[in-house]
Amino acid sequence: MNTLKLEPICTVEQANKPAREGGFAYRYLTHQDYSCRVTENTAGILGSEVKFVLLRSVLSPSGVESAWRILRRLKFGNVRKSHRTFLRRSCGGEMVMGYLSSPVLRVTKPTLTFPRAYVGTVLPLCLTLQQLMTQYWPVAAERQQRVAMENGPWLIGSELRAFTDAVPVPLFSSVTINNTVICPAHVDSKNLSGPSCLTAFGEWMGGALCFPRLRVAFPLQPGDVLIADTVNEQHGNIGPLAGTRISVVAYLRRIH
Repeated sequence: MNTLKLEPICTVEQANKPAREGGFAYRYLTHQDYSCRVTENTAGILGSEVKFVLLRSVLSPSGVESAWRILRRLKFGNVRKSHRTFLRRSCGGEMVMGYLSSPVLRVTKPTLTFPRAYVGTVLPLCLTLQQLMTQYWPVAAERQQRVAMENGPWLIGSELRAFTDAVPVPLFSSVTINNTVICPAHVDSKNLSGPSCLTAFGEWMGGALCFPRLRVAFPLQPGDVLIADTVNEQHGNIGPLAGTRISVVAYLRRIH
């Protein structure tokens, strides 16, 4: 595992300002917004704090192919009608699986509409992502697990704990699945403090994920996993994006 010493170009507060005030919020990013493409197993360190861990080709080829075969068949909602207003200028599709509390505490509609995809693909993928976070960023995983316990059964993987205590407390409540979407810069402000886990499936070119304050970009490929502080750091994709990319982002939302 390589270590990259990060040198941010501004404060978090400055980065969160809109473009007209010199920040990055809701701006579409370009190749001018990074100076380092991270392409190997790397932990990004800011002072004594980990900001991201990139794991290359860590998912099995058979698992990647299976997930791609299932996820690409799902029916996605159009991002032009997204509840995430900053996405409405983009194109592509989105859905959320797992649990959300707004406007009411509920299992999301796609979870119920596509139960085989949830049980056969999303659930085991989340368990794998949890194992990777526990292995490669144990401090964050332990902290997130303590917070996750407050959600009670409203966690992806809690279904299995009803049958055995061998399953650890899950780390994620929700999964956003995007179909060929270019996201402008944003922070995941509604998530609890703790990293998100991101991976992607398909065949595409472009669309690298960029953290402009940290000046890094990640040209992710199928089988890669990025664990990153998306709660505090502005992040978005760099267009154009050609082909089809199904990105999966697992995260923790407070349900109560």
